[in-house]
Amino acid sequence: MKKLVSTLVLCAVVATPFAVHAERGERPKHGPEYTFLLHERMAEKIALTDEQRSQIQVLVENHQAVFPQDKETRKSQREAMQAIVDADDFDEAAARSLLEQGVEQKVAELKLRHDIGQVLSDEQKALLEQMKERGKKRAKDKRR
Repeated sequence: MKKLVSTLVLCAVVATPFAVHAERGERPKHGPEYTFLLHERMAEKIALTDEQRSQIQVLVENHQAVFPQDKETRKSQREAMQAIVDADDFDEAAARSLLEQGVEQKVAELKLRHDIGQVLSDEQKALLEQMKERGKKRAKDKRR
C-alpha cells in the first residue's frame, strides 16, 4: 500500500508541470522582436484592432520575404565571416560586402519597426513604452 501511494504521489508531482503547460495552450513561436505584437496576449494588452493586426502582419510578411531569417542563412553568414578571419590574406572587399549586407538588413528592420509604430495609436504606443520599462525594471531586479 505504501509503495502504491508513493508511486501515485511521484506520478502526480512529475505530471503537474506538463498539465500546467498544456493548460496554457500552444505557445507562439519565437521570432524577430517585432512580431511579438501579433501574439494573442500582447495584441489584447494593447488593444490591437483586427485592421491593425492585418496591417502589421502584411508589413512583417513583406519584410520576411525580402530578409528571410532561417538558420541556414545565418549559418552561412557566420561561416563566411569565419572564412575571412581564417584566410591567410585579409580580403577587405569580401568583408565590406558581407558587412554591407548586414547593414542593409538592419536598416530594413528599423524601417519595419518605424512602419509598425505608425500603425499604432498614441495610447497604444504609450502603453507599449510602459510595458518595455516594466520589463527593463524586472530584468534589472532579476540580475541583483
